[in-house]
This record gives sequence, C-alpha cells and structure tokens, in this order.
Amino acid sequence: MVKFQRLTKAVKMYGADYVYNDIEDFYTILPYLAPKLKGDWTIYILGKSIAEVNKCLEDGFIPEYLDVTIFLDVNTLQSLLLKYPSLEISDISDWDKFMRLIEEFPVLFEKKAMNELYKRVGPKTDDLEKALDSLKGLEYISYKDITSRFLSVNKVYARQVLRLFLLQDMRYAWKLYSTLEEDIGIDIAFYSMRRYMYMLFEEKLNYLSNKSYRDKLVQKVDAYTINYAYYLFTQATSPKQLLSILWAIEKRKMLEC
Repeated sequence: MVKFQRLTKAVKMYGADYVYNDIEDFYTILPYLAPKLKGDWTIYILGKSIAEVNKCLEDGFIPEYLDVTIFLDVNTLQSLLLKYPSLEISDISDWDKFMRLIEEFPVLFEKKAMNELYKRVGPKTDDLEKALDSLKGLEYISYKDITSRFLSVNKVYARQVLRLFLLQDMRYAWKLYSTLEEDIGIDIAFYSMRRYMYMLFEEKLNYLSNKSYRDKLVQKVDAYTINYAYYLFTQATSPKQLLSILWAIEKRKMLEC
C-alpha cells in the first residue's frame, strides 16, 4: 500500500522500519524485502520529483506487505493531483494520529510511557487503539505498565552495526549483527550497509575538504579504514560476502602485518 503525505517542518518520521531519502534508494532494497513473520514493513520515503513518483505509481509493483508513505512538498503534490485527482493526501502523520488518540483517552499517561507504547505497538492506528482499550482499567499509565504488558521491539539497524565495526568496538558488534541478520536477512543487511558506506565515504571527503558534513563518525574513524571498508563493499559480487567483509574490517590492522 502506498500513501502520500504533505511534507512540512512539523512532520515526525517516527516508528518506521526504514526511511529513504528518495524512491530510487528504496527500489535498490525492494527486491530483498520479504514478508515479515508478523506485521508489515513500514517505509517512509522523501519524494523529490514528480517523475519518480509517477514511475512508482505506474509500475504498481509495491507488495501488499509494505506500508509505504511518500512525503512530498506542496508543489509536487499539486502536480501529482492534476494527473491523479483521486489520490488521497494526508496532512496528518501516524504520530499525530496517535497523539489525537492520547488526547481523547480517559486515562493520564506518563510521557515516557506514551512514547514507549508507540515504539512497541505503532505506527498503525488500529493496533494502537486495541492497545489503548486494554489499558482502560488503569487509573494512571506508567512506563512500567507498558513494559510489563507489551513486547519490546529492540530494532537493530544496519548502520548501527557497521559503525561498531568501523570503530573497532567489538564488544557487541557480532551479537548485534546476528540479531540484524535474523531480523532482515543477509541480503538486506548487505545492501543497507553498502548504501551507508557510500554516504560515509562522501562525508569523509567533505570532512577532509573542510566542507559541511552531518555524520560525526568521520571525525573518529581514520580515512584509511573508511577507504578500506568502501573498497570491500564496492568490490563485493554477492550479499553473501557480508560476513567476510565485516571480518576483514575487524581484522584490518592484523591483515596489514
């Protein structure tokens, strides 16, 4: 399912499995997004041009188990509606819908509990409404009430794992990698890490050229390590090589000898 939402400064992209900067980035991962064991993938995409949005709508091959929201600026939305006048456009994010449910809920929430409920149950409104119904018998809803009633969803992200390897922080690196692979599979893990590695390589170039950059990791990881990891990912011929790539990054200094 594909939805469209107006992009504003107030929009909160909270609770998604993946957030992509453009539709083409999403397409690189799409072939490897198999159905979850439970629930759908929640995907947020920043749509940058009417051409790529048109392609998405005309191709029409987004699987049913993907809940995709494309965020567009006002001008792009207006152009889109001229061609597809029946499209439904939302001005309200999933988080805003949740906040409206909280405002109407008869029991007070501890703020930390409210955030934790959305993290564990959201972002779908139906699921959140069911969760809130189960809490109506309480006089006050605390963080402990949420953690004792709803399963924890401790997501591990590909960039999080790769950062540990680049920093040579091996205390939890392999454990988190195992969790990541079990959750999303080695193919998606590989392509997600490679995409992050491309971005990190560009950030390091900006850092060394005294240009603006956003990822502070480039201050902590030396250029050789970033170049080495970038080379490994770009030369890989199969996602199945990911374990070998991470092992080589971990043992980089030993392999130099």
